[in-house]
Amino acid sequence: METDDLTCGIEDTILNIRTSGLLKKENKLLLHKKLGDDSYALVGGRIKTNEDSETAVCREFQEELAITIEVNSLLWVVENFYQYGEQKIHEILFVYHVETCDHLPLQPFEKDGSSFVWAPVSEIKHLNLRPDFLKKKEDLFPKTVTHVVNRDKKEG
Repeated sequence: METDDLTCGIEDTILNIRTSGLLKKENKLLLHKKLGDDSYALVGGRIKTNEDSETAVCREFQEELAITIEVNSLLWVVENFYQYGEQKIHEILFVYHVETCDHLPLQPFEKDGSSFVWAPVSEIKHLNLRPDFLKKKEDLFPKTVTHVVNRDKKEG
């Protein structure tokens, strides 16, 4: 049975419920962007109806990269407000620390309409990264779950 993404329109805003993973290797984070976009994001996507956020992040890595991940811990719960083009977005985002034993190229690569890069942690503050609160955090892997309200500047 096909399930729907947890997204809906409310007045002039789209509400998304999403999940993503922070995958770190050799002090670099895996980021991606759609071809043609100018901003990077963590790998992840929308949670489906009757799906928990941890299962969803595993599914998203499998769909986008054909890899199996292990979820270590929930890091961030983010109330994310931003604009994509002319569309206002209100997003609830669960960010997990994830690991994999599967092979991924260390060089930039493209797959299914997305570009993937390993960005040095020390350099992410210089990237167009969404949500942008990640660029300002000294510790991307807090010891306890951290709640963040993030209001990005207009994008697109």
